[in-house]
Amino acid sequence: MKDIVIGDMFAKAMETYAAHFRFFIGLALCGAVLSAIEGVLSVSPDPLMRGVALMLIPASAGVYVLFYLMTLIAMSKILDGEAVDVPEMVAAAQGKLWRAFGAYALFFLIFCAGFFLLIIPGIYFGVIFSFFFYVILFEDRRVWDSFKRSEEIVKGNFWKVFGAHALVMLISAAVFGPVWGAMFLLGASKAWQAVATTVASAGLMPFFCCFYYQLYRALSKRADGTVAIKVYEKPE
Repeated sequence: MKDIVIGDMFAKAMETYAAHFRFFIGLALCGAVLSAIEGVLSVSPDPLMRGVALMLIPASAGVYVLFYLMTLIAMSKILDGEAVDVPEMVAAAQGKLWRAFGAYALFFLIFCAGFFLLIIPGIYFGVIFSFFFYVILFEDRRVWDSFKRSEEIVKGNFWKVFGAHALVMLISAAVFGPVWGAMFLLGASKAWQAVATTVASAGLMPFFCCFYYQLYRALSKRADGTVAIKVYEKPE
């Protein structure tokens, strides 16, 4: 089995995102509109507006899941050298929406419960269940089966997948740090901070989708229990 080279996956994700930037950033920003509205209302001094923000959370989460699925479908088509059919992409995402939304909600509860139990269990669950979205979409598994399949995919490579997550967190910090710093220096209101954070998250989402799809595909196709994961390939 060919080694998985994290550096190559990041490079491929960047190349793919750059080549189709307008399509993916448009998709991501459309999916972030409701989240931005919810974020602005959540920091309002008006208790009524904060109450509306709470009621919007399920809807904004559902919209996020839908557009995340559409992004995954489009990325998988492009990486496999196929054309993206937008109506087909939307229909496929809608067909898996409720199952994916249910899994997302369950993952959120498991993740939060894990963090409540001294943080480490939350990190563990976050790593072993990394690929439940991908399993639902590309393997057509049910909610609980998607978690078991994700655990199977990660098995034997826990620390390496954890390392991939750590690199993603570092990239996120490199983006959010300047954004939050600029907001602070400009004296931006909490509402503008919420909007800026949502836009930055939306901008990163297609890149991370592409990276994790490559990692999922490589791990799920391995022939045995383990596969070498390297940060970069040493030149010969």
